[in-house]
Parts: sequence; C-alpha cells; structure tokens
Amino acid sequence: MTIRVTEIVETEWGEKAILDAPFETKDYIKVLPWGDGEYGEAGVPQTENVSDQAAEAAQDFDWPDDYESHVSWNGDNWTLDPDALGEAMDFWQAQGFNVEVAASVAL
Repeated sequence: MTIRVTEIVETEWGEKAILDAPFETKDYIKVLPWGDGEYGEAGVPQTENVSDQAAEAAQDFDWPDDYESHVSWNGDNWTLDPDALGEAMDFWQAQGFNVEVAASVAL
C-alpha cells in the first residue's frame, strides 16, 4: 500500500500537506502525535480509536519529544504539517508502507 503526499496547500491553519492514502492506512495516519494542547501531547502517539497494531507500532517508534503533526481529516483527505512529514514518512515506511511524494511537492 502507498501513502502519497500530493500537494502542499495553504489553509486557515497554515500550510498543510495533503495525503492520498488507502482506507487501510488510516490508523497509521491517525495515530501520529498531534501536538501540545487539548488534542494531545507532543511526541506522544494518539492511540485512542485506532487498531491495537497501529497503537503498538506508534508507541514503539522513537518519536522526538517535540514532534507535532497536527494531523486531521478534512472530509476528503488526511492533512498534516509539512514539517512533520519526515518523521511520519519514516514511521509509515517502518510499518511496511510505500511513501511517494509528488514531483511538485518540495520538502
């Protein structure tokens, strides 16, 4: 399965990377550490309402203490902060997913 970064867009919350990802990958996207604040803590995976396999994989991954993805579902696609892509892609690849970045996306 492949998770593809299709573009970087400007939103009301700043720049966001748009992901094209199969349904089967959703728990591995949703589990990314969100960030400090009411929706989570930096560097701590979001393990509620995801598969046990995704939760365990995220808990075992070595996230930086300050990692914040601000991942969200916009109704059509998953989005996350572009500066969070490096760690996210490392995590997804460690889980056996292919990751592609569109040629038009500069990281």
